[in-house]
Amino acid sequence: MLDPEHSDPSINTHGSHTLSPAAKQAAERGEEEACSASDEGVCDPLLVKNAKSVRVLGADDTSDPSADKGKRLSEERSAKASKIRTSRWQALGILWDMSTLERVRKCGRVPVLPGGCVGVRRKDEAVGYAGLATCGSVWACPRCSARIMAVRRLELGVLIAAAAAAGLTVVFGTVTLRHRQGQSLSMLWDAVTKGYRGVTNATKVKRMRKALGRVGYVRAFEVTYGGNGWHPHIHTLQLFEKGVTQDQLDELRDAEFAVWKRQAVNRGLGAPMKKRYELRKVADANVQFSDYFAKGVYDPSVPRASKSVGFEMTGSMTKKGRKGSRSPWQVLEDFGQSGDLDDWDIWEQYEVASKGKRALVWSPGLKDRFGIGEQDDEEIADEEVGDRDDTLFWVTDWSVIAGQSHLGGQLLGEVQRGGLAAGLLFCRQHGIPTAVGMPDDDFEG
Repeated sequence: MLDPEHSDPSINTHGSHTLSPAAKQAAERGEEEACSASDEGVCDPLLVKNAKSVRVLGADDTSDPSADKGKRLSEERSAKASKIRTSRWQALGILWDMSTLERVRKCGRVPVLPGGCVGVRRKDEAVGYAGLATCGSVWACPRCSARIMAVRRLELGVLIAAAAAAGLTVVFGTVTLRHRQGQSLSMLWDAVTKGYRGVTNATKVKRMRKALGRVGYVRAFEVTYGGNGWHPHIHTLQLFEKGVTQDQLDELRDAEFAVWKRQAVNRGLGAPMKKRYELRKVADANVQFSDYFAKGVYDPSVPRASKSVGFEMTGSMTKKGRKGSRSPWQVLEDFGQSGDLDDWDIWEQYEVASKGKRALVWSPGLKDRFGIGEQDDEEIADEEVGDRDDTLFWVTDWSVIAGQSHLGGQLLGEVQRGGLAAGLLFCRQHGIPTAVGMPDDDFEG
């Protein structure tokens, strides 16, 4: 979470920098996403506070004078979030039965309190459960990845907005290899990771980056699957102190690509295409990069057919038709709908290859520079909404939901919509045993 005592001096409500509209939107969207897009509404209040403080540097934010319109939009967002949440729990149910990862099979299914009860909580607009096992898998768990990526998206929104306020140049990059059907994901993953490490360690590349005043980077790893098999690739966001031109970046790109091509060929892979090695200056610190770098959240709500930059950055997890590449979440969704064992085989390869890998890597010192504290994935996944005082009621026998995973998402949606009364009514209708008030000591949370 953010440390207010060690934040960059430009990040405060009295700073001299003025944010562009896009930079203000980066902080604002990050704040909203972290509090509402995660599966159970977990967000870091200090991180949100900092996002707000960055946003108000621009001053004069306009607000919608129509309260009715605002209420309608809020209801629409809530309905969308509820639908996405339920689909995540449905996907989680598949993994409870079939995942190769024991912790994923237990996540959200196994109560961890002594008496086996699970608390249903609501704090403001956030809802969630207390007393359930978590796995902390950013790659293979729809529930934990949503919570983790909500925080990561917020961190990146703060970084991009603060970088713009500090006058830094933001540069976006993409690194990819040729790939074909039949190549293992583990082999390609290793080739991409070690190959790019070779680029980073190249003497000429290090010298050029230093000359351009590079102060840090964030690196994201992404995987898709399509007609040509697995496609693992890297996206980078780099910050430079100096006013870097696109011509200078093109020279840096040429130097990087020469090393990248050599790395690929030496590993027995085809020579990569230069046009697929991207390094470009970002105008106005575009807000959408914070979504792009936090891709990987299970969200079947947006058509993937769109080719707009905005769509690309949001990282939707839907699949319309079977043409083109699919994210692993789309593969899992397809398996849930069709039962196609080929899809399960693809998912299982991904599960095994991704285990223990890092999705986002920050350069040393970059978070400290902008007052963003360190919090690992498992710590984020373990966080629960509110505290005991925010527990509305207890599910005293979780086995009903463990046997019908979609009920876990639907119950949270009802609690978010109508609070205690709506939650209890839903439980009665579906035969879910509950208790209101403080639980007995043997299952106290």
